Amino acid sequence: EQRNRLGALGYLPPLLLHALLLFVADATFTEVPKDVTVREGDDIEMPCAFRASGATSYSLEIQWWYLKEPPRELLHELALSVPGARSKVTNKDATKISTVRVQGNDISHRLRLSAVRLQDEGVYECRVSDYSDDDTQEHKAQALLRVLSRFAPPNMQAAEAVSHIQSSGPRTGRSSTTDPLLSVLLLALHKFLHLLVGH
Repeated sequence: EQRNRLGALGYLPPLLLHALLLFVADATFTEVPKDVTVREGDDIEMPCAFRASGATSYSLEIQWWYLKEPPRELLHELALSVPGARSKVTNKDATKISTVRVQGNDISHRLRLSAVRLQDEGVYECRVSDYSDDDTQEHKAQALLRVLSRFAPPNMQAAEAVSHIQSSGPRTGRSSTTDPLLSVLLLALHKFLHLLVGH
């Protein structure tokens, strides 16, 4: 009987709790760019999306930056995802690529690079400025772009790739398992092992 008298008011506490959770939820990236290895001449796309905290509309700005190519040893550290390695890439010699501004809670911007060149290799950074408070907060997400020469043999591409790196598309070039010499060697090894086990 009490529930019937409350009617719609019975739903008020859960709704208030939900609104409170939305208000105190932390600002966060909803999509971040990922490390990628591509061949020279390929097209790539790096996503970046961010959600501000709370339900109020804010002024948000998203920028894409190209950070000067780090030294080879740092590229190796970044590719292996050594903790803290990304923080070694500084804003010195950084180049701003694009800027997008919105009024709202969500912002996203995809960086598109067409016909990448070897000199495009390096660290790309998505920076989001959140003007929701008196203090402007900046959030950053980085990804490493590795560009392989179009003349590199296919097996070199596989050797340079690290398991967590995702390619933007299907691999081009011949697979090393279709190499006739390799097929003959594998067949000979198989027969040799069969002879050893058979005796």
